[in-house]
Amino acid sequence: MTVATLSTVVDVTVASLSTVCDVKVATLSTVGDVTVSFLSTVFDVTVGTLSTVCDVIVGTLSTVCDVTVATLSTVCDVTVATLSMVCDVIVATLSTVCDVTVATLSTVCDVTVATLSTVCDVTGATLSTVGDVTVATLSTVCDVIVATLSTVCDLTVATLSTVGEVTVATLSTVCDVIVATLSTVGDVTVATLSTVCDVTVSTLSTVCDVTVDTLSTVCDVTVATLSAVGDVIVATLSTLGYVTVATLSTVGDVTVANQSDF
Repeated sequence: MTVATLSTVVDVTVASLSTVCDVKVATLSTVGDVTVSFLSTVFDVTVGTLSTVCDVIVGTLSTVCDVTVATLSTVCDVTVATLSMVCDVIVATLSTVCDVTVATLSTVCDVTVATLSTVCDVTGATLSTVGDVTVATLSTVCDVIVATLSTVCDLTVATLSTVGEVTVATLSTVCDVIVATLSTVGDVTVATLSTVCDVTVSTLSTVCDVTVDTLSTVCDVTVATLSAVGDVIVATLSTLGYVTVATLSTVGDVTVANQSDF
């Protein structure tokens, strides 16, 4: 049982790293550009939360067994994308409030429903089903929004992209292999969630104050890396079996904490 706690009050940096058996919890928060990161693993239950208050970016990535839920929302150009996978039930929702574009893609078992509605521009929607193979194409010309959803048995691939503020969301599932990618080019927000069996890798990065949050879990191997370039905060938590190595460093008032347990 390893517990490491570091706190500094100036740019206000609070970091807590604790491991109890296979229960790993890592929390890093800084109040400056306001970066809050919460990474926790309880057996195969992995929850990762990254939020930065600047252009206000909130990303939540969580996997419980084979239940994967990924939510990315940015409040600025106001882009909200929700990708959730519960067993073989896949629901993907992408909505942008600007030219007011709402796209909803959902599949329940082998039932695929795709809905796209835009308030302003030219919208073309095509849905075709061949057996269990369902292909839906939604496109609007103005800010150029293209959404494609295709399901082949349990193989589900969903792609949502907008060229203007450039928002791209990709969700694909192959059995228990889940890959979700959400990226916006404006303040440049990129979120990637992929699950291969119990192998969970999630990456959240925003280029502004440059905040990068990486959480990956491979069985009981948990590696968490959080770095922010502003006051330059780097936090690394890695657990291999019972080997726990935690590194927390802030370059501002320069705080460095190293915790290792073998």
